[in-house]
Amino acid sequence: MTVEYNALVKNGIWSLVPCPTNVNVVGCKWIYRTKRKSDGSIERHKARLVAQGFSQQAGKDFFETFSPVVKPTTIRLVVSIALSNQWCLRQLDINNAFLNGELSEVVYMRQPKGFEDSHHPDHVCQLRKALYGLKQAPRAWFTKLKHYLITQGFRACQSDTSLFVHHSAAATIYILVYVDDLLITGTDSSLINNFIINLNKVFALKDQGELHYFLGLQITRTSSGVQLTQEGYVRDILESTNMSAAAPITTPADPQHRLVKAGEPFDDPALYRRTVGSLQYATITRPDITYAVNRVCQFMHSPTLDHWRAVKRILRYLAGTLSHSLHFSPTQATSFLAYSDAGWISDSDDSRSQFGYAIFHGSNLISWTSRKQKVVARSSTEAEYRSLAYTAAELLWLNLLAAELHVPITGPPLLLCDNVGAIFLSKNPVISTRSKHIALDFHFIRDQVDSGTLKIGHVSSVDQLADIFTKPLSKDRVFFLRSKLRVLPNHQLAGGFVQNSLVNMYSKFGDMGLARLVFDKIGDKDLLVWNCLVDGYVRNGEVEFALKVSDEMPKRDKFTWTCLVDGLCKCGKVEVAREIFDRMDDGDKSLVTWNVMIHGYMKSGKIELAAELFETMPKRSLISWNSMIDGYQGNGCFYEAMKLFEALLNEGFVPINATLSSALSAVSGLAVLGNGRWIHLFVCGSIESALAVFKGIAKKKLAHWTAIIVGLGMHGLADQALELITEMRRIGMKPHAITFIGVLNACSHAGLVDEGNQIFQMMINEYKIEPTVEHYGCLVDILC
Repeated sequence: MTVEYNALVKNGIWSLVPCPTNVNVVGCKWIYRTKRKSDGSIERHKARLVAQGFSQQAGKDFFETFSPVVKPTTIRLVVSIALSNQWCLRQLDINNAFLNGELSEVVYMRQPKGFEDSHHPDHVCQLRKALYGLKQAPRAWFTKLKHYLITQGFRACQSDTSLFVHHSAAATIYILVYVDDLLITGTDSSLINNFIINLNKVFALKDQGELHYFLGLQITRTSSGVQLTQEGYVRDILESTNMSAAAPITTPADPQHRLVKAGEPFDDPALYRRTVGSLQYATITRPDITYAVNRVCQFMHSPTLDHWRAVKRILRYLAGTLSHSLHFSPTQATSFLAYSDAGWISDSDDSRSQFGYAIFHGSNLISWTSRKQKVVARSSTEAEYRSLAYTAAELLWLNLLAAELHVPITGPPLLLCDNVGAIFLSKNPVISTRSKHIALDFHFIRDQVDSGTLKIGHVSSVDQLADIFTKPLSKDRVFFLRSKLRVLPNHQLAGGFVQNSLVNMYSKFGDMGLARLVFDKIGDKDLLVWNCLVDGYVRNGEVEFALKVSDEMPKRDKFTWTCLVDGLCKCGKVEVAREIFDRMDDGDKSLVTWNVMIHGYMKSGKIELAAELFETMPKRSLISWNSMIDGYQGNGCFYEAMKLFEALLNEGFVPINATLSSALSAVSGLAVLGNGRWIHLFVCGSIESALAVFKGIAKKKLAHWTAIIVGLGMHGLADQALELITEMRRIGMKPHAITFIGVLNACSHAGLVDEGNQIFQMMINEYKIEPTVEHYGCLVDILC
């Protein structure tokens, strides 16, 4: 106490003056606190003098009090960026930060007990600087720090005013401010060190080194990235509620039980509110409990015994998953990926819907929410559409934040939804009786889609990661989605065969951070697991990581080389792909490798090089021909596409529907009547003759069904096209995506709105075929 008091006097926090008349004098109090380390051990005991701000009077000794703090989403994004760029993350603690704030108001305070001036016991302290406990103290401190940072070349971001960025040709530095805790990272470690030295000259601080414990979050570096956890904080909650020894449970919410307002009142509402408030902070690193916590938050005003049981269920779930943490890995992502979902009429009391979203920077989950919508949705499509609008707003804010961080964003964010109707509304200005009542402010999402600043896509319900934020789920579903959100246990994995399988599984799921985490724990790595990791990086667009892994491989085979060539071609680096292709031994060049290289050349517009490679192939497959025909057509070389299609038939190949589609597109581009008749004879020129030939085929293949249905669609013969698709369904023949284009095209020509909608829903729900632009185009034609 003496040390604290002497420090206050030395810093000129107050001066003793006679007590004026008719003024408000606030009291003060000594607060004692035990400060702990990240592992829970005692760091030091601390005494602090605080003003009793509750006795201040608004408009008299305080005015504005708001002081911003950095958003959790900003922290997670900055950690993801720093990790991906291998920047250091430093944390600082400003000593007695509030005492640096300068007051603009006149505030009087009683002398501290035990330290009254013996000569002037009736005098009061006129505060010159802010003191802990004053209502305006946080604002005064933040203002002082902000002004200093601006003089040092930093700029306060508009997207998050507690984020300061210094950007120049030499270096970029970020500073995140949360009251008296600062997180610093950037491109130049020496520049950061110099800044910390200069900052210490102005504000006394404690340099806590590498980021490890920030705002109750434990941050641990691993070989594959970073783990964010609040294990110590959760333990404290369990202990305070006597739930440390409770039997664990596998899900945070009961999928068989819905919470309602009615019920027997809980006898300790204060305990309920205190516990639920603590759980809210735990969701910073535990997205898997976000829905359950949000639901119990909705009954804070009048909790029942049923609500308290729901809270205890969350605590039991946390007790069984204490070792779980949010995992981040390095990423090359240059845009954001979001999942949006809504549970229609999830609340039986007011019929409102619960919505949620999950937003990723690469494989790192940086933003999520679970909330109840403010209005009643009249349909599931409306609920999903409103959820899309909320998620779009968050994505636009993240894009602004990334721009202020000077992070390159090369493409619009992709927003995925599992409701076809909501996707259709977001892309098409259709006003119907079911959508005209939706508030116009939600239609801003259409402007974003039309301007190209946002992309909307479809995701199956099985792969909808935001599902965990809208409803209580089964154990298996919780486990699956929790791992996809990368909330994972910290323990070591064991078993060579099991580890190989896990690398393969996580690679296929697209979770490369977890795949790398498992891979790094394998001792004796065989060629199979190396190839799984390379293939996973390639399929997820992280080719640079794939190349680095391949350089570390003790041995490569055909699969390794083909993966690298394929990945480089897909990301547009065909020159690098050709270098690797030429380095390969002839024995390692499979037919797949040749086809991949040709397709890459065609996709990048290098038609001559593709043709040269095609001519030198030792052996060609139908895929080789199709890549060339489709490439010629896509690059506007319609005549060359037609000539090659004729050569394909002369070689004795039977074209698949993709080949036919490319040839038809080439005919359309040529607009040459002779070629049009020639290809139509093969597909659907004389429709009666084509039908006769089709019926005479004993063993009909998918290509036969598709060709005739496309032909019927072009002639507008909807009834016959619908009969054939029904027959395919009866005999168990799964249609192709192009088959459905033919049927939808036929319905469009014939004006069959209901039948077209039924076919569209059959394609998605029964055959699990994701709609393409062509399918949506046909649907728009049908509706119009």
